[in-house]
Amino acid sequence: MAVESHHCDCNSTRIGVCHNLAQQTKTLTQKKENEMKTTKIFILFILVVLLTSCGVVPNTSATQAVPTQTEIVIAPPVVPTDAATEIVSPTEAPATSTTVNEFNNVAEWTIEGSKDLVDPSVVSQANGDDAFGNHFDNAVGLGSQMIIAEPGTLLVGPGFDPAIMAESDGRIDWISPITQQMLGTETFSTNTAEGAFTWATGAKMTVKVRDFTITVNSGEACSNNWFVMIRGLFADGQQDSDRNSTTHFSNYVAGHTQVMWYPAGAYISEENFLQVAELSHTDGRNCGKEGTSGLSVLMLDLNTGAYTILYQANLNEPWQFIASNWFKQ
Repeated sequence: MAVESHHCDCNSTRIGVCHNLAQQTKTLTQKKENEMKTTKIFILFILVVLLTSCGVVPNTSATQAVPTQTEIVIAPPVVPTDAATEIVSPTEAPATSTTVNEFNNVAEWTIEGSKDLVDPSVVSQANGDDAFGNHFDNAVGLGSQMIIAEPGTLLVGPGFDPAIMAESDGRIDWISPITQQMLGTETFSTNTAEGAFTWATGAKMTVKVRDFTITVNSGEACSNNWFVMIRGLFADGQQDSDRNSTTHFSNYVAGHTQVMWYPAGAYISEENFLQVAELSHTDGRNCGKEGTSGLSVLMLDLNTGAYTILYQANLNEPWQFIASNWFKQ
């Protein structure tokens, strides 16, 4: 593990996985279902990774267990439809005073511009059947149902079946320089697309988007990585109408921070999320070759200003609820 100027430089690579996302129609033949059920996810080793950086392994009690994601069998595709496309005006709450929130003696975070409380009824949640006739499931819970669920959107590698992608109606995309990028400059600006998601990973960063400013930090030790996951404004279904959001990144470790752009859809795939989390803990030159024990996750919805923060002390450890302005345990 290289250490420079008392900061742990954690390498990153790309990750991409195939899993049971997506079923666009119920008319897929049984033959395709059988083929997919027997197809194992083995693309993990050609895709890769995550950035990370560092902190102290916390000694806290777990609050809720998460299923182990070691091997996933692809089931028949289930493609999410545009659930939760009802337009909600972006939060216009005034910026709050900056208060640094710390947990586990290493991870620090602040969110400026958010409301203290957001009505849960306005937050898009994966809790089974929704008002649009779709069904979404979330196993992690603890407020993560605002961003991750099955079925959900995902990025995949070159071994993925192009026929399945064609049936996904844009909910699956290839890993490429268009959908993943390492941040090698001191600052970086990008697009959080209308109806889609931006996902950044690294030791520390400041993210400014619309009325919100997010700052996360892992301190000087190499034992914590951050995911920052942002839901863009809901699509309005109108041509010549722009609801994209310019997103500015700064205060990150250049060359060791990565941004991924996930396709439009109701949620990001929960199984994809868990596989990326596994890589953060164990592989992909994360703080060196063996990964980073701690993983902190901040999720933000630009439509409502709702946020959730979770923590996992190590692979297969229960997820811990840290904070939220809409979800209560």
